[in-house]
Amino acid sequence: MLGSTLRSARTLVCALPAVATLLAVYGCAEGARGEAGEEGAFTVAAASSLAGVAQELLARWEVAGEPAPRLTLGSSATLARQLEEGAPFDVFLSADERWVEHLTDGGQLEAASQVELGRGRLVVAVRSGAMADGRLRSAGRGPAVGELPAGRWACGDPAYVPLGEYAREALVAREEWSARGPEMLPAGSARAALRLVEMGEVDWGILYRSDAVGAADVRVLFELGESLHRPIRYRAAMAPDAGASARRFMESLEGPAAAASLASHGFEPAVAEGGQ
Repeated sequence: MLGSTLRSARTLVCALPAVATLLAVYGCAEGARGEAGEEGAFTVAAASSLAGVAQELLARWEVAGEPAPRLTLGSSATLARQLEEGAPFDVFLSADERWVEHLTDGGQLEAASQVELGRGRLVVAVRSGAMADGRLRSAGRGPAVGELPAGRWACGDPAYVPLGEYAREALVAREEWSARGPEMLPAGSARAALRLVEMGEVDWGILYRSDAVGAADVRVLFELGESLHRPIRYRAAMAPDAGASARRFMESLEGPAAAASLASHGFEPAVAEGGQ
């Protein structure tokens, strides 16, 4: 399954200009690791659903007098494939622990550096105005709690975006994937799926709760139970040759400031090994 996803990610990395644009904007796609070019600088690759947290933590890091890190945002699978092919990422923040494990097995990440950042949940959400403009069924009254709305919907592409994989697992468990899957508009990242819902390009979407609750124009209808999919564990790790500044940053991810930032953005606390 993961091998198939990796092959899909390879194809999509080459096919999606948005990924190349994003990498160019943050200046992380080429060259040596930050430590080699600028004293103490390092590069962070983060899942798009961690954008707010990553930007907040890196800004705080710079204010504390540390060298300014560089940030790349995107789908965890796309970033993982970039790292596997030599992208100079010192720290990787993933929305799917399997990618961290895969890169650890391949030697691109240091096993001992792994940190579980927090956990996420899935929600079914609509644009806030959808209830008023009658886009939902039942003459605009909307579906019953737990009932998926009718119409076109958005989510991350299940072929390579963790959000889409979790959503597919949930709908398969609900025995609704065969009916709903063809109606999905696949997005290139979790944040791209959120934007489709915000802009009213779709009737509804399956999003991370942390993305949905932070969006002013999105209304959560209900949560998809955790029993319907594997746990959504956000995990971080760093490259074996990462420098001292990146290592200090990794240590800070286990501190109270990082925990507070994650909580403020709607993530749930990490669970200790052996917990449920």
